[in-house]
Amino acid sequence: MKRSYLQNDKSNDFQNDYDVRRMNRNEIEKKFDNMFKKCDTSEGSSHGGRNLNNSFESQKLDTLEGESLVKKLTTDEKNKINAKILKAQLKGDNETVEKLKKKLEEDNSVAEGVSQKKTLFKINEETGNLVPVIKRNKTTNINNSSTVNSVFEKEQTVAEMVAEEKTTTAADQITMFSRSIKSKGKFRTDEDCVIDDNLIEHKKKRRHIERDAKAEIQRNIKARISSLGMTGEASDHKKLEKTLENCKRCIDSKYFNKQCIVAIGIKTYLSVVPFEGLNQDHCFISTSQHYTNTVTLDEDVYEEMRLWRKGLVAMWKEKGMDCVFIETFKKSNNKYNHIMIEGIPLPEDIGSLVPIYFKKALSECGPEWGRNKKFFDLSKEGKGNIKNVIPKNFSYFIIDFGLQNGFVHVIEDDETFPSSFAHEILCGMLDLDSKYWRNMNSISSEKQIKKCDAFKRQWFDGFDWTERAKTSLRSENNL
Repeated sequence: MKRSYLQNDKSNDFQNDYDVRRMNRNEIEKKFDNMFKKCDTSEGSSHGGRNLNNSFESQKLDTLEGESLVKKLTTDEKNKINAKILKAQLKGDNETVEKLKKKLEEDNSVAEGVSQKKTLFKINEETGNLVPVIKRNKTTNINNSSTVNSVFEKEQTVAEMVAEEKTTTAADQITMFSRSIKSKGKFRTDEDCVIDDNLIEHKKKRRHIERDAKAEIQRNIKARISSLGMTGEASDHKKLEKTLENCKRCIDSKYFNKQCIVAIGIKTYLSVVPFEGLNQDHCFISTSQHYTNTVTLDEDVYEEMRLWRKGLVAMWKEKGMDCVFIETFKKSNNKYNHIMIEGIPLPEDIGSLVPIYFKKALSECGPEWGRNKKFFDLSKEGKGNIKNVIPKNFSYFIIDFGLQNGFVHVIEDDETFPSSFAHEILCGMLDLDSKYWRNMNSISSEKQIKKCDAFKRQWFDGFDWTERAKTSLRSENNL
């Protein structure tokens, strides 16, 4: 009797526990059924909403860079929707038919596998060119592998690989390997791991060096944008446009002084100086487009400027005169500087002494313990070409004696070197008053026109090469 009582009590407990679990299961099933029905109401399904694929037919995937990518429906999903449309039409459910057709129309407007997005560009710090931004997944390195391994083991699509191959330079790869060496080196200088001293120096010192290097790169980019007319960010582009509009020596500028023009070549022009000058034939050669100095000139422009020199030397030689050609470039005024090579005729007796005077003056110019030579003799160095002696973005002064190569001086301090350096020396040799080099202000328009007309009469008397060159160029283009 006692045992049966215990057995009955145990069976009752089991039955009660089973009822509770069954009730809980029914409640859970009801909750899931309601949830699935909510997900499936937009599809018009009557099967309890168990198929969740219908609610994700058009998924929106967010990338790491904040862009949106809309996935296109597959062919199988389209067939299922068309089947539902047919069933709804047979049942007379026009509302469901319109919803499903609208979904198909929205899907057709999205290109398959292509995301509608904008392409971002950035400036390459080394070349100054515009390149597309490469989007990389910002994932941390869980295995703590080296920099090189993490780069080569990362997951990339073919398009990302092609873009990285086209935009990555040798300097980027060297930087990557340098970071790997630094992380592996950890101040070891034994036979198994020989590391250069530059890689094991103090972190703070390395940081200062990298900061200075980046600042120098930015300065070079801005100088190149100004000198070569390259476009960068919107602010740089506006500054460049403003500079070109206000430049007094660009032919397309509204401030260009056209009444001083003697002749115009293909990419350069010859003009008399708008100020008094050292004599009536004082002139200058410049470029039609904006170039800052001779070092940045293209080869064809450089050769064309040599043609002007040959014509001027021949014209003045017929009058029994010698000449010099001078140019001063200061990088501190790089944004507004336009190349101007001055041609100054001199009497033959003074012209023979000019190299001696300038050699003496340049040897005493600048600081006593400068970083550069006092001057370079182009007749002995650089094969007579300033581009082989002076790097870009260096301030310099150059003087050539007729068609003979002269001297070039590297200006170390733009503020202390006078722009009228050559004019002071030549005025002293010609016994001219200091007003000819102190006050280089523009003269009246009548005097400018009169001076230009007198120069034109000499120039077009058998020394002008522009018409022959333009005729030859037109004949070549017609072939």
